[in-house]
Amino acid sequence: MEENMKNKIKITLSACLGCVVLMLGALNVSAAGALSIAVSSGTVKAGDTVTVTIYAKDANNTDVNITYDTSKLEYVSSSASSATGGGGTVKASGSTIDIKFKAVGSGDAYVKAEGAAVTAAGTHINVSGSAASTDTSAGTA
Repeated sequence: MEENMKNKIKITLSACLGCVVLMLGALNVSAAGALSIAVSSGTVKAGDTVTVTIYAKDANNTDVNITYDTSKLEYVSSSASSATGGGGTVKASGSTIDIKFKAVGSGDAYVKAEGAAVTAAGTHINVSGSAASTDTSAGTA
């Protein structure tokens, strides 16, 4: 009878430990924030500017790395005062960050945002024409 009691205690402790492990896993998942991205226009012409807004949901003042295609977009500015950028990457902090880009090449430009405490998000911007196509002086004499 004593052996039966020891088995019940072992089973009960194992079940409790399993519940604790499951609860800890659930806490880590629910504690993470999420990023979302919105664009001022999904289609722009070469030479135009487009604003990409990154929203950090459930994460205040999070550090975000924004990567973009330098053959199609050029970093202009950010609403985050501590933002640094250029060469395909912008680093900024905040819960809402506006990044302005100038369209410099044609095609599909992908912009991605990610951070350590948040899930990543991305968006596409279609750039039509090329920077050279905005020159209208050809053919005039």
